[in-house]
Amino acid sequence: MVPEKLRPISLINVPSQKTETGQFSGVCAIHGKEPGVTAEFGIWLKKSSQGKKLGREAITRLVQWARANVVLSGLVYPVDRDNIPSRKIAESLGGIVVAEGQRTSLSGTSLNEQVYRIDAGE
Repeated sequence: MVPEKLRPISLINVPSQKTETGQFSGVCAIHGKEPGVTAEFGIWLKKSSQGKKLGREAITRLVQWARANVVLSGLVYPVDRDNIPSRKIAESLGGIVVAEGQRTSLSGTSLNEQVYRIDAGE
């Protein structure tokens, strides 16, 4: 018996690691509150893990998992406009920019944020 799709989701963190070494590379997450809501995805990779397409692989797998297992109306993926690799991740998943603006990161850095909407699928 296949379990019913998950309903509310508050946070799922998925540690990313290099499979050949098992070394920690970063974390990606999905945030949402109620069934049928738009969930937000995010990722952080340590410097030495960047530029190796690990971010694309992690976010793509998390989006695939969410589409198959969580009741969602949509997915959003906010990125810094200057972070071209993150923008390419969203665009590779069919994301379109739905909002832009300034935001201060947790570290106090000013970000030129673009928010991509990605289809939640069926």
